[in-house]
Amino acid sequence: MEKKTKIYISGPVTGTTDYLERFAEIEKRLKDVGFSPLNPVKIQEQMPGDTRYTDYIKLSMCLLEMCDGIFVMDGWEDSDGATAEYYYARALGLDHYYEGEDGMFYKGWWS
Repeated sequence: MEKKTKIYISGPVTGTTDYLERFAEIEKRLKDVGFSPLNPVKIQEQMPGDTRYTDYIKLSMCLLEMCDGIFVMDGWEDSDGATAEYYYARALGLDHYYEGEDGMFYKGWWS
């Protein structure tokens, strides 16, 4: 059996109301094209209500370390958490992916 690329989904959460739906949609689409996506908001939803933002970031970084790549959703640049995930993935040497204007997924180059 061929090993699938485990890919961490990163995008804006704080200040949005539809993040669960957006992350679930990307997760489904990534699965459909052969990735093994890790959806961090599913895991973070299980955390106690008094979990601090810094603890969510620590958890995100641990989850990211388990992956081969990161998928950055539109708007990631405007999110402190997603920006931190992006640069940590870069430091780890992970591949990164994004969605093009045509709706297709592409492997990007670190800038």
